[in-house]
Amino acid sequence: MNWLDPFFLTIGSSALIFLIVGLLQKRFPPAKINPYYGYRTPSSMRSQERWHFAQRYSASVMIRMGATVAPFAIVGLFMTWPPVTSAIVALAVVGAMVAILLVGTERAIRHRFEV
Repeated sequence: MNWLDPFFLTIGSSALIFLIVGLLQKRFPPAKINPYYGYRTPSSMRSQERWHFAQRYSASVMIRMGATVAPFAIVGLFMTWPPVTSAIVALAVVGAMVAILLVGTERAIRHRFEV
């Protein structure tokens, strides 16, 4: 087992961050539109109703994504890829996680508020 594999470290820490942030955002959602905390995009900040919807939706997506990706971190413990390849694959997975969160939440906002 390779505890220092970039895939294990990157995917594991990213999944943990997504889970923690999602749970915190779900438990303590930002009440008012602010520039510091929460899911902040121009479309989510257009109105208070959009803001509340975006916070709930993105928190749920983060929790699901963190829980889904976390088991794959274990794969990194047993991989024999070169470290550079492992790091590139891990960064691609993290990029995909962020893209899915952004695209999915923005589509949900558009679907919910723009007929």
